[in-house]
Amino acid sequence: MASDLRIISGDLHKYGDPIALIQARLRKFPQARYDASRHGVVVFPVDASGFTVRFREFGGHFRIECDGWRGEFNELDPALECFFAALGPASRLLVRLRGRWPQGWQLQLSKDGHWVALHESIRLIFPFWLRADLVYLQNRLLEAA
Repeated sequence: MASDLRIISGDLHKYGDPIALIQARLRKFPQARYDASRHGVVVFPVDASGFTVRFREFGGHFRIECDGWRGEFNELDPALECFFAALGPASRLLVRLRGRWPQGWQLQLSKDGHWVALHESIRLIFPFWLRADLVYLQNRLLEAA
């Protein structure tokens, strides 16, 4: 079912804009909970072990947000690939906590049976005196179909 979300050449022309294309793909998953606006889409996790994924378009640039992690893209195709990967088990989000406070987020993608980390987003102000714990979150939207 994950292949149903792959971007097909020409789909963007069919739907007119990336927001419409994302909504068309998400309609194939009745369990998907999402909100859309003129400039973005936010997809909520299917269960408590997942994370929120956002797609935002502004001035020809694209931002993907996975809770506190942020990725900036100048091209649409890589942004859409990252967005859709974050909705399924091909990715996971490592969250570094200090007590209950998130300190950092790292999106990881599965490649050849190994997890490959994309850059890490961090908070500069956090309770550094608290013990650091690592939590892995993973979306299951693509599995749930």
